[in-house]
Amino acid sequence: VKIGDTVVVSRAGDVIPQIIKPIEELRTGQEREIEIPNKCPVCGGEVAMEGPFLKCLNLSCPAKLSASIKHLARREAFDIEGLGEKTSKLLVERGLVKDIADVFNLRKEDLKRLPGFSDVSAEQLVLAIERAKKIRLDRFIHALGIPGVGEATARLLAEKFKTLSALMNASKFELMRIRGIGPETADAIVKFFSDERNRNSIKKMLEYGVEVYWGEEKKGPLSGKVFVFTGELDCCPRSKAKEMVEELGGQTADT
Repeated sequence: VKIGDTVVVSRAGDVIPQIIKPIEELRTGQEREIEIPNKCPVCGGEVAMEGPFLKCLNLSCPAKLSASIKHLARREAFDIEGLGEKTSKLLVERGLVKDIADVFNLRKEDLKRLPGFSDVSAEQLVLAIERAKKIRLDRFIHALGIPGVGEATARLLAEKFKTLSALMNASKFELMRIRGIGPETADAIVKFFSDERNRNSIKKMLEYGVEVYWGEEKKGPLSGKVFVFTGELDCCPRSKAKEMVEELGGQTADT
Protein backbone atom coordinates (compact mmCIF):
# COMPACT_ATOMS: atom_id res chain seq x y z
CA VAL A 1 0.00 0.00 0.00
CA LYS A 2 1.24 3.49 -0.90
CA ILE A 3 0.15 6.99 0.07
CA GLY A 4 -2.47 8.06 -2.49
CA ASP A 5 -3.56 4.52 -3.41
CA THR A 6 -7.13 3.52 -4.16
CA VAL A 7 -7.77 0.47 -2.02
CA VAL A 8 -10.29 -2.30 -1.47
CA VAL A 9 -11.79 -2.05 2.01
CA SER A 10 -13.65 -4.81 3.81
CA ARG A 11 -15.55 -4.95 7.08
CA ALA A 12 -13.44 -6.85 9.62
CA GLY A 13 -15.18 -8.18 12.70
CA ASP A 14 -18.19 -6.04 13.56
CA VAL A 15 -17.31 -2.56 12.33
CA ILE A 16 -13.55 -2.18 11.78
CA PRO A 17 -12.60 -1.27 8.17
CA GLN A 18 -9.68 -3.36 6.89
CA ILE A 19 -7.61 -2.63 3.80
CA ILE A 20 -7.50 -5.81 1.70
CA LYS A 21 -5.26 -4.64 -1.15
CA PRO A 22 -4.40 -1.65 -3.34
CA ILE A 23 -5.90 -1.46 -6.84
CA GLU A 24 -2.67 -1.24 -8.76
CA GLU A 25 -4.27 -0.58 -12.17
CA LEU A 26 -5.68 2.71 -10.81
CA ARG A 27 -2.28 4.07 -9.83
CA THR A 28 -1.33 7.36 -11.51
CA GLY A 29 2.35 7.44 -10.66
CA GLN A 30 1.83 10.14 -8.03
CA GLU A 31 1.62 7.64 -5.17
CA ARG A 32 4.38 7.68 -2.57
CA GLU A 33 6.00 4.87 -0.60
CA ILE A 34 5.24 4.81 3.12
CA GLU A 35 8.52 5.40 4.93
CA ILE A 36 8.68 3.41 8.14
CA PRO A 37 10.77 5.39 10.67
CA ASN A 38 13.74 3.67 12.28
CA LYS A 39 13.68 6.14 15.19
CA CYS A 40 10.86 7.63 17.24
CA PRO A 41 9.90 11.00 15.66
CA VAL A 42 9.29 12.51 19.12
CA CYS A 43 12.31 11.46 21.20
CA GLY A 44 14.64 9.75 18.72
CA GLY A 45 14.49 6.46 20.63
CA GLU A 46 14.79 2.97 19.19
CA VAL A 47 11.62 1.44 17.73
CA ALA A 48 10.40 -2.15 17.35
CA MET A 49 7.44 -3.88 15.74
CA GLU A 50 4.77 -5.44 17.96
CA GLY A 51 2.37 -7.18 15.60
CA PRO A 52 1.22 -4.47 13.15
CA PHE A 53 2.35 -1.64 15.46
CA LEU A 54 5.66 0.20 15.49
CA LYS A 55 6.43 1.22 19.08
CA CYS A 56 9.02 3.48 20.64
CA LEU A 57 11.20 1.62 23.16
CA ASN A 58 12.18 4.67 25.23
CA LEU A 59 10.59 4.24 28.68
CA SER A 60 10.40 8.00 29.17
CA CYS A 61 9.37 9.14 25.69
CA PRO A 62 7.24 12.29 26.25
CA ALA A 63 4.61 11.05 23.77
CA LYS A 64 3.97 7.86 25.74
CA LEU A 65 5.05 8.75 29.27
CA SER A 66 1.58 8.89 30.89
CA ALA A 67 0.67 5.54 29.30
CA SER A 68 3.98 4.09 30.55
CA ILE A 69 3.16 5.23 34.09
CA LYS A 70 -0.31 3.71 33.92
CA HIS A 71 1.14 0.40 32.66
CA LEU A 72 3.87 0.40 35.31
CA ALA A 73 1.22 0.82 38.04
CA ARG A 74 -0.97 -2.08 36.86
CA ARG A 75 -1.80 -4.88 39.29
CA GLU A 76 0.28 -7.33 37.22
CA ALA A 77 3.29 -4.98 37.43
CA PHE A 78 4.08 -2.73 40.42
CA ASP A 79 0.45 -2.78 41.61
CA ILE A 80 0.31 0.85 42.76
CA GLU A 81 -3.21 1.60 43.94
CA GLY A 82 -4.41 5.09 43.08
CA LEU A 83 -2.08 5.62 40.13
CA GLY A 84 -4.48 5.36 37.22
CA GLU A 85 -4.88 7.10 33.88
CA LYS A 86 -6.09 10.46 35.22
CA THR A 87 -3.32 10.80 37.81
CA SER A 88 -0.69 9.60 35.33
CA LYS A 89 -1.65 12.36 32.89
CA LEU A 90 -1.64 14.96 35.65
CA LEU A 91 1.84 13.96 36.78
CA VAL A 92 3.18 14.44 33.26
CA GLU A 93 1.23 17.64 32.52
CA ARG A 94 2.43 19.29 35.75
CA GLY A 95 6.03 18.24 35.16
CA LEU A 96 6.27 16.05 38.27
CA VAL A 97 7.28 13.02 36.21
CA LYS A 98 9.68 13.61 33.31
CA ASP A 99 11.34 10.20 33.52
CA ILE A 100 9.42 7.03 34.41
CA ALA A 101 11.73 6.59 37.42
CA ASP A 102 10.44 9.87 38.89
CA VAL A 103 7.32 7.98 40.00
CA PHE A 104 9.39 6.45 42.79
CA ASN A 105 10.63 9.82 44.01
CA LEU A 106 7.26 11.58 44.34
CA ARG A 107 6.68 13.44 47.59
CA LYS A 108 3.50 14.18 49.46
CA GLU A 109 4.08 17.92 49.02
CA ASP A 110 4.26 17.50 45.22
CA LEU A 111 1.04 15.51 45.01
CA LYS A 112 -0.94 17.90 47.23
CA ARG A 113 -0.61 20.55 44.50
CA LEU A 114 -2.48 18.39 42.00
CA PRO A 115 -6.22 18.93 41.40
CA GLY A 116 -8.33 16.50 43.41
CA PHE A 117 -5.56 15.59 45.86
CA SER A 118 -5.99 16.18 49.57
CA ASP A 119 -3.46 15.71 52.34
CA VAL A 120 -4.84 12.20 52.92
CA SER A 121 -4.97 11.05 49.28
CA ALA A 122 -1.46 12.38 48.63
CA GLU A 123 -0.12 10.47 51.62
CA GLN A 124 -1.96 7.30 50.55
CA LEU A 125 -0.41 7.38 47.07
CA VAL A 126 3.10 7.96 48.46
CA LEU A 127 2.61 5.00 50.81
CA ALA A 128 1.30 2.83 47.95
CA ILE A 129 4.38 3.67 45.88
CA GLU A 130 6.65 2.89 48.83
CA ARG A 131 4.98 -0.50 49.39
CA ALA A 132 5.35 -1.35 45.71
CA LYS A 133 9.11 -0.77 45.61
CA LYS A 134 9.94 -4.38 46.46
CA ILE A 135 8.99 -6.28 43.33
CA ARG A 136 9.53 -9.74 41.87
CA LEU A 137 11.72 -9.83 38.76
CA ASP A 138 9.04 -11.08 36.36
CA ARG A 139 6.62 -8.34 37.43
CA PHE A 140 9.37 -5.73 37.01
CA ILE A 141 10.13 -6.98 33.49
CA HIS A 142 6.43 -6.84 32.61
CA ALA A 143 6.20 -3.30 34.04
CA LEU A 144 8.83 -2.05 31.56
CA GLY A 145 6.43 -2.49 28.64
CA ILE A 146 8.88 -4.10 26.21
CA PRO A 147 7.05 -4.96 22.95
CA GLY A 148 6.12 -8.64 22.83
CA VAL A 149 6.88 -9.18 26.52
CA GLY A 150 3.70 -9.87 28.48
CA GLU A 151 3.27 -11.66 31.78
CA ALA A 152 4.09 -15.14 30.47
CA THR A 153 7.23 -14.06 28.57
CA ALA A 154 8.39 -11.98 31.54
CA ARG A 155 8.12 -15.09 33.71
CA LEU A 156 10.20 -17.09 31.21
CA LEU A 157 12.89 -14.41 31.22
CA ALA A 158 12.99 -14.25 35.02
CA GLU A 159 13.25 -18.03 35.32
CA LYS A 160 16.11 -18.11 32.80
CA PHE A 161 18.24 -15.15 33.94
CA LYS A 162 17.36 -14.90 37.67
CA THR A 163 18.74 -11.34 37.98
CA LEU A 164 17.95 -8.03 36.30
CA SER A 165 21.62 -7.48 35.46
CA ALA A 166 21.90 -10.80 33.63
CA LEU A 167 18.80 -10.04 31.55
CA MET A 168 19.94 -6.52 30.70
CA ASN A 169 23.18 -7.89 29.26
CA ALA A 170 21.71 -10.93 27.49
CA SER A 171 22.43 -11.45 23.79
CA LYS A 172 19.88 -12.18 21.09
CA PHE A 173 21.28 -15.72 20.85
CA GLU A 174 20.75 -16.32 24.57
CA LEU A 175 17.21 -14.98 24.39
CA MET A 176 16.27 -17.12 21.39
CA ARG A 177 17.36 -20.25 23.19
CA ILE A 178 14.33 -19.78 25.46
CA ARG A 179 11.38 -21.70 24.13
CA GLY A 180 8.60 -19.27 23.22
CA ILE A 181 10.83 -16.31 22.37
CA GLY A 182 11.26 -15.63 18.66
CA PRO A 183 13.63 -13.33 16.76
CA GLU A 184 11.34 -10.26 16.83
CA THR A 185 10.83 -10.40 20.60
CA ALA A 186 14.53 -11.11 21.16
CA ASP A 187 15.43 -8.10 18.99
CA ALA A 188 13.01 -5.87 20.93
CA ILE A 189 14.50 -6.96 24.27
CA VAL A 190 18.08 -6.37 23.13
CA LYS A 191 17.16 -2.96 21.65
CA PHE A 192 15.32 -1.97 24.81
CA PHE A 193 18.23 -2.70 27.13
CA SER A 194 20.77 -1.26 24.65
CA ASP A 195 19.10 2.15 24.87
CA GLU A 196 21.15 4.20 27.32
CA ARG A 197 18.07 6.18 28.35
CA ASN A 198 16.29 3.02 29.45
CA ARG A 199 19.33 1.82 31.35
CA ASN A 200 19.54 5.18 33.11
CA SER A 201 15.83 5.07 33.99
CA ILE A 202 16.26 1.61 35.51
CA LYS A 203 19.35 2.79 37.40
CA LYS A 204 17.36 5.72 38.81
CA MET A 205 14.55 3.39 39.89
CA LEU A 206 17.04 1.34 41.88
CA GLU A 207 18.57 4.50 43.36
CA TYR A 208 15.07 5.59 44.45
CA GLY A 209 14.67 2.36 46.41
CA VAL A 210 13.15 -0.13 43.96
CA GLU A 211 14.29 -3.62 44.98
CA VAL A 212 14.03 -6.37 42.39
CA TYR A 213 14.24 -9.96 43.62
CA TRP A 214 13.81 -13.49 42.35
CA GLY A 215 13.44 -16.10 45.08
CA GLU A 216 13.41 -19.84 45.07
CA GLU A 217 10.47 -21.48 43.33
CA LYS A 218 7.67 -21.96 45.82
CA LYS A 219 6.70 -25.53 46.72
CA GLY A 220 3.14 -26.45 47.52
CA PRO A 221 0.18 -28.63 46.63
CA LEU A 222 0.07 -27.19 43.09
CA SER A 223 3.80 -27.69 42.32
CA GLY A 224 4.39 -29.08 38.85
CA LYS A 225 1.01 -27.94 37.54
CA VAL A 226 0.33 -25.15 35.04
CA PHE A 227 -2.94 -23.19 35.08
CA VAL A 228 -4.49 -21.08 32.32
CA PHE A 229 -7.33 -18.69 33.22
CA THR A 230 -9.73 -17.35 30.59
CA GLY A 231 -12.91 -15.31 30.86
CA GLU A 232 -14.27 -14.01 34.16
CA LEU A 233 -14.11 -15.80 37.52
CA ASP A 234 -16.80 -15.61 40.19
CA CYS A 235 -14.32 -15.44 43.07
CA CYS A 236 -11.89 -12.74 42.03
CA PRO A 237 -10.02 -11.04 39.14
CA ARG A 238 -7.79 -13.32 37.05
CA SER A 239 -4.67 -11.53 38.31
CA LYS A 240 -5.60 -12.44 41.89
CA ALA A 241 -6.32 -16.06 40.91
CA LYS A 242 -2.86 -16.26 39.31
CA GLU A 243 -1.26 -14.97 42.50
CA MET A 244 -3.13 -17.60 44.53
CA VAL A 245 -1.92 -20.41 42.25
CA GLU A 246 1.69 -19.18 42.42
CA GLU A 247 1.52 -18.91 46.23
CA LEU A 248 0.57 -22.60 46.27
CA GLY A 249 3.54 -23.57 44.10
CA GLY A 250 1.79 -23.70 40.71
CA GLN A 251 2.63 -21.90 37.50
CA THR A 252 0.36 -19.80 35.30
CA ALA A 253 0.40 -19.15 31.57
CA ASP A 254 -1.52 -16.99 29.13
CA THR A 255 -1.91 -19.75 26.55
